Order: sequence, then structure tokens, then C-alpha cells
Amino acid sequence: MTQPANTQTQPLWSEAQLAVADGMYEPRNAEARNSLTSYLGTRVVAAWSLLAVTALVMLVSTRGYTVPNAGLMRMTLVFSWVLLVALAVGLFTGRTLFVRDVIALFLAGYFVTTVATALIATPLVRLTGETFGVMIVVPIVEEALKALPVLLLAFGSDRRLYGERTLLDYTLAGFALGAGFMLREDLLWQRYIMQVEFPLSLIIPWGYQESGRGVSPGHPGWTVLVCFGVGLMVIYRKQLWALIVAIVAMSIAVFEHIGWNSPDSINLLALTAYGTVTTVAMFGAVLFAVVHGLQVKRWGGRRDARFTPIPLFRGESWQALSRAPWRLSPWMRWSQVLRYNLLRTRVHMTAWRTERAGAQSRIDPRALALLELAKLQAETSP
Repeated sequence: MTQPANTQTQPLWSEAQLAVADGMYEPRNAEARNSLTSYLGTRVVAAWSLLAVTALVMLVSTRGYTVPNAGLMRMTLVFSWVLLVALAVGLFTGRTLFVRDVIALFLAGYFVTTVATALIATPLVRLTGETFGVMIVVPIVEEALKALPVLLLAFGSDRRLYGERTLLDYTLAGFALGAGFMLREDLLWQRYIMQVEFPLSLIIPWGYQESGRGVSPGHPGWTVLVCFGVGLMVIYRKQLWALIVAIVAMSIAVFEHIGWNSPDSINLLALTAYGTVTTVAMFGAVLFAVVHGLQVKRWGGRRDARFTPIPLFRGESWQALSRAPWRLSPWMRWSQVLRYNLLRTRVHMTAWRTERAGAQSRIDPRALALLELAKLQAETSP
């Protein structure tokens, strides 16, 4: 339900919410404050340690494959570059995922989804027959399993504290999952299919062109559409238009995947202009997610006088970095500012989503307390 126009000028947080959050920072409540923050450092160290070990296993597991080293290197560089650009742009357009989250999703696509697909799809193909199984069952199973980790974004344990994710988070997660899956699948099949001609290579460098007749976004693009659909149904739940758009987006992705798995005698790819329809739909989904993120950031920025944005770059940081780039202090400040701004966007997203449902902003006071702590750390970092 849409709120009346006058709610756009009302304060975002109630006095009661801010009073509870402020109480957690009084000296007598130091124990309560510590209970909110003590787990953060442990979680970060554990997450990066696990990612480092997983990346090492990933590197060792590629030994013995005959994919050309140049092709493997190009795939890795292309995916890294696209994710880096997406992460940078997402800072200003509504991203709330941390870098470690995106890396974890990429590795989930590389390890978990491929193994799960083999365990589930193989017996189903045997049961339904090779032609039908490879053509219909495998695409549906793969797209469903690739989107499964995204449910953690929608229903993960930290949602109870920080709240909703933005639509851009779902699309970014979809690309990371699909990229990891594509890299692992190409290694298993010992192939290299990143083949797209200039100037399309500037727009979709990971794409594949079928004899110059179209360009397919492959697994990353398919998973973007599927996860975009999941995000729509979560954020705009109970709205019919969102359900219809989500079904259409998912259907486009699955249909093209079926087309690539079809026998030569069944040319379903022509119906998608050999992937061009899917590519256009993917970029449309990303554009929609970006506009949605900008809308949420603008909405929250207008009404939140308590948690104002902190600029990422300031003169003294650049001067300190230019004088001694090996020092950690400028990098630590950027890390703290990034964390604060990402948490701020996520809390605004929760308030926006709640108000659209016709209720007051039901934010856990602990989230505001942690946001206050993040703001303090960002402002006092050298």
C-alpha cells in the first residue's frame, strides 16, 4: 500500500527507537554494547579465512584440466573486472552486499552448485531419458540450484537484525553465482566459450556469439534474471505485477538455457534471437534494480537526519595515502566508511519496504545501535 505524500517529510525514526539505540551506548550499558559488537570481528576474520582456504582449494583443483591457460586467465580476469565495476557502481546505486559476500557467492556457484547439480540432475536424467533430461530437466535444475543461495539474502539470520536487501543485491548475487558456475562448468567440460566480437565485448565481455547471429549472456546472465525474479517477489511481495515480471524474467532465462541444451533438430534458440532477447532482458533487469536502489537511497536520505552519508574520499586521506601508501590508516578509514554507508542503505531499504506495506518503520533498535557504532568508527578513523 502506498503511503500518503506527507509521509515523505516525516522523520524516518521514532523517538522511542532512537532512545533505545542511544541507551545501548551509555556507560552503564557497556556490557550490552559489547554484546552487539563482539561477534563482528570474529565473523569477519572467519569469513576471510574461509574464503582464502576455499580459493586455495579452487586453485589446486584446476590442475590436470586441459583448458588453455590463456582462456582460464581471461575468464578469471573478465569476471573479476565485471564484479569490481559492479561493486564500485553499486556503492552509489543501492548495494548493501560486502565484498566478502560477493566472493562467497562466486565460490558457492563454483563449488556448491556444480556439485549439487551433478548429484540431483544425474539420476533425474536417467529417470526421464537422456534427450528430455538434458534438454528440460538439467536447465531447470541448474537455474533453481544456482538461485538457492540467494534465499539466504531473503531469509538469512542477519535479516532479523539488519532487515531487507535491495534489488541490486539480488542481481549482483545472481551474476556472482552464475560466473562461478560458468567457470567451473567450463573447466569440467574442458572448454572455453567466451567468444564475443568488438564492440559487444566492451558491453558483455563474458558473452558468447553463435556464428555472429546473436549474443548470449550465458550462466551469469541467466542467473541474474532468475535472482532478479526472486528479489522482485521478496521486495514487492503480494503485488501481482511483480509476480508477473518475475515469472517472465525467470522463463526467459530457462527457455534460452533449454535452447542451448536442445538437439540440433530443435532450433529453439532462434526464438530468443540466439540469446539477444535474454541479453536485453538482463540489462533491463539491472537497470530496473539500479533505479530502484537510487529511489531507496533518495527516499532515505531525505528523511533520515540522524544517519547522514559520510564521504568516502576526503583531502587528508589522499594526502596520507600519497605520502605513505603502505600505511593502513587511509585504507582502514575507507573500510569503515564503506561499511557504514552499506549498513545505512540496508536499514533505509528495510524502512522503505516496511512503510510500503502500510506500517511504521519496524527497525530493530540493535540495528540502529550498530549503525551508530559504524558511524562513530567511520568519523573517528584517521
